[in-house]
Amino acid sequence: MKRYVPDYEEAFAYREITITDLQALRRAVGKRFGAEMYCAEVKAVEQQAFEQEWGISWEKFCALLEKHRADFRRYSFYFYPGKYDKGAPITRVQFELHVIRRSKFGDRDDAERHVALRGLGCYPQDFEAFVEITVGTLQLQKRPPAGMDSDDVAIEDWRMRAIRNPDLAASVSGALATRRYEEAMQNAVILVESKLRDKCVWAGRNDAKTVTGNDLAVIAYHPDTGCLRPPWPVAANAEQGAMQLFMGFIQYLRNAFGHNAVVMGGDKSSVSELLAFCEFLLRIIEKSTKR
Repeated sequence: MKRYVPDYEEAFAYREITITDLQALRRAVGKRFGAEMYCAEVKAVEQQAFEQEWGISWEKFCALLEKHRADFRRYSFYFYPGKYDKGAPITRVQFELHVIRRSKFGDRDDAERHVALRGLGCYPQDFEAFVEITVGTLQLQKRPPAGMDSDDVAIEDWRMRAIRNPDLAASVSGALATRRYEEAMQNAVILVESKLRDKCVWAGRNDAKTVTGNDLAVIAYHPDTGCLRPPWPVAANAEQGAMQLFMGFIQYLRNAFGHNAVVMGGDKSSVSELLAFCEFLLRIIEKSTKR
């Protein structure tokens, strides 16, 4: 019985690919699969630049790219793995690289521009290897879903894979999932202050129940009067350092959110880093011991 092998496809964000990049990919795929790279199609935005080309040589493709790069709408390359030639249960196997540079209207529409990798008649593990080689060689990144950009994808990836503190996850996941980033960051900052207060009370400082801001950091980690000893005391003044760390956090971030300031606004590039920093502070609080 002939084995059915499905087709595979993955889409990646567009990036400008150079001839040097393609030469490196040609060598890498050739080494892994014994496959030669063939140019299947080159299409221009306007025919005045050049006619649509099929099955042209590598040399002609390079010449077109050097002369008419701005006019390229899309181009495709096929790889035919030599290891399938003999004794394989499939008659036609190929990997494909498709680069869409311009929309059909000739503009740089980010919703349409992308790089697609496809596998026809191949084993899934071989397609995965082809994707890994191509992504590594061309430095591709996954294409964001509709309505999301690369920062959204990075934040979602952090939410799904990197967050470990269950209290932080409960505090920020709902807001992150709906891209309410300022709310998520505010929740995280408030959680850090709340956990520090609870830890001080646990250590016997009931006066911490009504204390906020810098005074809370002093109650926790003051070198002489503080109630907590931070973990990893790598320096003689570890308590002083911990106190200043939390004082800076409170002055810079907690006070900003406490006064309803818009901290990052449209800049989403550091949201996950701020939340990861909050998780680090929560770990310090958790591992701190009573003096």
